[in-house]
Amino acid sequence: MSECWRLYADAGNSAVKWAARGGDRWIAQGRRDLDALDTDVLRSELVAAGLNPDECAHAALVSSRPSLADRVMHWLADATGAGVRLLGRDLTSGIVVDYHDPTEIGQDRLAAAEGALAL
Repeated sequence: MSECWRLYADAGNSAVKWAARGGDRWIAQGRRDLDALDTDVLRSELVAAGLNPDECAHAALVSSRPSLADRVMHWLADATGAGVRLLGRDLTSGIVVDYHDPTEIGQDRLAAAEGALAL
């Protein structure tokens, strides 16, 4: 694929799920255990999917474990050379949360609500 593409990732309790989007379609996806975040492996997976890691326009991360966010962000950035934005810190949602304690709503659920709204 010769055009720029974007990488989206969700860091959960035990793994990072990622997907690449080019234009208006999802073009690749994968999953890595948190104890196996190897930059070379991610680059190889992207290349196997027909993507040039150096053509990643940007990356975004949502994490239900804020303590791991920096580690995962470095992994994504090292694999692609792209800047990585974190939902809740670098990216904000336009969804108004009418919950008794909005801080209890995980960023992963907020991201899912954003996606559902977009659909």
